[in-house]
Amino acid sequence: MLSRFVCLFTAVLLLAQDPGGAARKAFDLFVGEKYADLFQMFTPEMQKSLPEPGLAKLGAQLKSYGALTKVDEPAIQKSGPNTIAVFPAHFEKQNINFRYIINQSGQVAGMFMLPGAMPWTRPAYSKPDSFQEREVTIGARSPKAVEILEGLTVGERVVTYGAYGMQDSVKVAPLVVPDSGKEKP
Repeated sequence: MLSRFVCLFTAVLLLAQDPGGAARKAFDLFVGEKYADLFQMFTPEMQKSLPEPGLAKLGAQLKSYGALTKVDEPAIQKSGPNTIAVFPAHFEKQNINFRYIINQSGQVAGMFMLPGAMPWTRPAYSKPDSFQEREVTIGARSPKAVEILEGLTVGERVVTYGAYGMQDSVKVAPLVVPDSGKEKP
């Protein structure tokens, strides 16, 4: 009995010393559907707010995103006495940022699933030669204008306001911005 207690105490001590490792363990337990083991890592407050049946329900939701294809390196930062670790996970249908808050004792004090970044895809209704997404380098900004340093040539027109969901048949009226006195490239 004493050796089992020593092993458990040592494991808790190691998690407290490595909050990033504790967060990774919590992540692995969750995606591995080991909800009872994850539940044991929770603070008493987390156990009340997210009991095992709630974890299983989140796990079922996670399955709807398809297979896990990749996990990026976590972003880990201190926030007061706690450590926050965010694991960007890529699934077949959705990217999710798993955010874990680990307290000083190495326990999970918070667990969040937030939508992750998704690559932009051209809408099916658009015509590829009508408009084109392109990266630009911006310079000075004001509430009414943004200076474009690179990525456009003189005379090209851009859609900036209301471009989300733009259909090819929509007419776009140019906005004339007063000359700021700077020479335009």
